[in-house]
Amino acid sequence: MAATWANEGREPTLEERGIVEAMAGYGVPQEGIALVIGCDAKTLRDRFRTELDMGVTKANTKVAGALYKMATEGNVAAAIFWTKARMGWSEPQRHDPVGPSGEPVETRDVNMIDLARRIAWVLTQAAEAKQIEGQVEAAE
Repeated sequence: MAATWANEGREPTLEERGIVEAMAGYGVPQEGIALVIGCDAKTLRDRFRTELDMGVTKANTKVAGALYKMATEGNVAAAIFWTKARMGWSEPQRHDPVGPSGEPVETRDVNMIDLARRIAWVLTQAAEAKQIEGQVEAAE
C-alpha cells in the first residue's frame, strides 16, 4: 500500500516543495496550493511550513529589489511609492469647505452639548412643520 498524507508515511518530494514555495510566493491561497499538492490545508501547513514562509519572503525580496532599482534609477512613480510605503511619507491633505458658488464657508468648533442642542432644535422645527402641514391638510 502506498504511503498517503493521512497515514503520515508520505514525505514531500523536492518537486512538491518547489511547487509550494513558488505558489506561495505568487500569492496563491493555501487551500489552492493544497489542492494542487493533493492534501488538505492543515497538512500543507504542517509539512510545507518552511516552503510557505520562504516563498512569500523570497517573492517580497525580489519585488522590493526591483522597486528599489527602479526608484534609484530615476523612476519617479517608483520613488514616490517607496517613500510612501517604506518611509511613511504622505501628501498633505487639506479640505477647505466651499459654498455653492465657490466662496469660503465659515466654520467654527462646536462642543457636543451645543451640537446636541442644535440637533434637538432642528428636530423640533421639523416636528412643528409636520404638525402645521397636517393642520393645513385637515382644514382643506
